[in-house]
Order: sequence, then C-alpha cells, then structure tokens
Amino acid sequence: MNNNEGVTIEKNFPYHPAFGMLIAIPCFLFWGCLYYFIFGSNFRLGLIMIFTTLCIGTGIWIIKSLSKSVTIWFNDAYMFVKTGDNKQKAYLKSDIVGFYSFDYETDTPQLKTSIVKFNFFLKDGKKIYLNDSEYRSRYDEKKGSDLKRLLNFVQKELQFSKIRKKNFQNIYWYSDRN
Repeated sequence: MNNNEGVTIEKNFPYHPAFGMLIAIPCFLFWGCLYYFIFGSNFRLGLIMIFTTLCIGTGIWIIKSLSKSVTIWFNDAYMFVKTGDNKQKAYLKSDIVGFYSFDYETDTPQLKTSIVKFNFFLKDGKKIYLNDSEYRSRYDEKKGSDLKRLLNFVQKELQFSKIRKKNFQNIYWYSDRN
C-alpha cells in the first residue's frame, strides 16, 4: 500500500462515546413527557415497554444518522483523516503520541471483533475518535479484515507497536514509547 492509498471504514461515530448520553437523555425526556401527557401517572407496563422501545430506537436512529465513513491515509509527514463529505484534516505524524485499538490481529475466536475502536491521542491533548455505530456480537469477516488492514497500515506508517493492554479488555495501546 503506497502513501496515497487510504483505508475507508464505513458507519463510524466520530465522537466521544459519552456524546451518546447527550443523545439518550433528550430521547428519554421526550418519550417520558409524551407518555405522561397522554396517560398521566397511570403505570401500564405494556405501554411503558413500547415507549422505552421507541426511546431506544430513536437514540439508535440518531446515532446512525450521525455516522459517517472515515478515510485515513498518509504522506511522508502527515496523517489525513476525511470524515464523510467534510474537508480532510491533516495531523503531523510526529504529533501523534499513540492510539488505543482492539487487537484486530488476534486469531483467538473469543477475542475477534469487527467493532471499530480507534482513539488517537495527539501531543496537544486533542483526540481523534473512530467508534462503531453498529454493535453486533457476531464477527463480520469483511469488516474484520478491513480493520486488521487499517491497524497494520497505521502501525506501519506511524512506526508504532503494541505496548500494553488496557485493563481486562482486548484493547491495546499502540505507540513508539511507553
């Protein structure tokens, strides 16, 4: 893969995962208030289950609508990240301290995942988030191979190696320093 080629990952939620709470809270307030205005304080389990499903479905729909495809590519000095139709952003390779990611290279079936998780850390304290908007428990071969290719591509370009595991998760810190 030469420097002008990039790797594209579809359906990314390019925000901090806690941003999902800013989506969930208004959904719960909206559907909760709607239930209260329609039915008052009468507790009906069936209706509450329907409204809870509508609430969760609305949150998932908003997150999926905010999701974009992300393309990453490199030249000699920069890493470029293009999110959706937005203009590309350039980051100096030397400014990237490291990143957290799943170990997409593992061959252990229990640890294989096709969920996108890349969190890049820059020297100035900024972070680049690439998180999946689709959480599936089964492994997707095509997406898993794309993520493995992206991990290898980023490691090679930034000359990073796997340093340490984050707690008891299958997430590792990749960097050229501890």
